[in-house]
Amino acid sequence: MLFDNAINSKKQGDIGMCYAMAYYAKLGWTVSVPVTDSQDYDLVVDNGTRLFKVQVKTTKSISPSGNYIVSLRTIGGNRSENSSDLLFALTDSGDCYSIPKSEISAVSSVALGERYLPYRVTLH
Repeated sequence: MLFDNAINSKKQGDIGMCYAMAYYAKLGWTVSVPVTDSQDYDLVVDNGTRLFKVQVKTTKSISPSGNYIVSLRTIGGNRSENSSDLLFALTDSGDCYSIPKSEISAVSSVALGERYLPYRVTLH
């Protein structure tokens, strides 16, 4: 699986950040990484018309129905209300999602089932 060599959650998050940067760069968007990690987003991407704040999440957690579960809660770091525009989610199987925050009604976690299939993206 994708996160087998990630020795801790920070390393797993690093993998997620790299995938997110590659995805948005592949779209031709400018990707900016904040200097500190005290904000409630991980990246800023510019599509030439608008800036988007992106929160990057990774998951190995699978629900009984077989869908990956993405926790939306922040462990450590900044716990303020999240102001991101997009959620980029990377699963242990390598599936990527770029989901507009407006499409997420959950507060604590999201099950990446059929509802989010339109937001599944590829890097190849």
